[in-house]
Amino acid sequence: MEQILVAGEIFIGSKWSVGVEMASLRFDASQRRFQLFLYSLVWLGSSFLLCSLSKAYLDTANPFVRMPPEQRKRAHDPLLLGLSKLFMAYKLPPSLPSLLVCMTPIIFLTRALLSPSQKLVLLGRTFWLLGLGFLAQIPFTLMTRLPSPDPRCIPNPSPNIFIYTLELALGLKHSCGDVVFSCFTLLFVSSALLWILNPCFNSPLQQSVNMVISGYALVGILAQIGSQSHYTIDCVISIYVTVVSWCLYHYALRCEFSESSSIAWLVARLEHPVTNDYSPIDSNEDYLV
Repeated sequence: MEQILVAGEIFIGSKWSVGVEMASLRFDASQRRFQLFLYSLVWLGSSFLLCSLSKAYLDTANPFVRMPPEQRKRAHDPLLLGLSKLFMAYKLPPSLPSLLVCMTPIIFLTRALLSPSQKLVLLGRTFWLLGLGFLAQIPFTLMTRLPSPDPRCIPNPSPNIFIYTLELALGLKHSCGDVVFSCFTLLFVSSALLWILNPCFNSPLQQSVNMVISGYALVGILAQIGSQSHYTIDCVISIYVTVVSWCLYHYALRCEFSESSSIAWLVARLEHPVTNDYSPIDSNEDYLV
């Protein structure tokens, strides 16, 4: 009898220790996820500020920006001409792209909340890729010497470039040199790709969601061109860069860590809560890719 009791105590003790150890691992994983989320938020903010700094510099360095509106000769863009006439015919507000882009944070957050256990992972994933997109805009911005497609755009830079950078980042002022890469297109396309590449519904419903969110992104992009905020080529380049970066990132998520490239290794470190143990993502565990 005593042996049975001793064996029972050992069994219960072992179960208890395993349970405590598992709870500790889950707590460590949650902490790690939150830490990675904060890192992604800092990455996004830093990238956006650097992008704003490049725009602030260009508003003073681009000779076309400093020209009076009547002397500017914008690049030939048939789609821009056609859509701008449509805008004027239907009296659509020039601020329509800005109104539409305000919906992107809601779209990002809604998708994250539909996967409660992975909401920080999905938001962090979005922030890493958005930050990468903002950094990708910098060389395009600095190399561009084109007049603004909007003849009404007149820059009003502050004497201090760093103050002007903060004003641009906070939306207090608008840059006229932001051409050849569209930040709004980056946000529109990213909001669609987050839902398309991270499905959360059954197939028929998910297809409907994909169509609606893709339609929203398309309307937002066309609104930018029609409001003369960007040339067509700006949006095309931004779509290409965004789609390639999102697809490469999600491809790397599906790679076996031991057989993957440095990109997959980096993605694993940006997402996985346990840095010394990586395994491929299992969609059955609500870790959607």
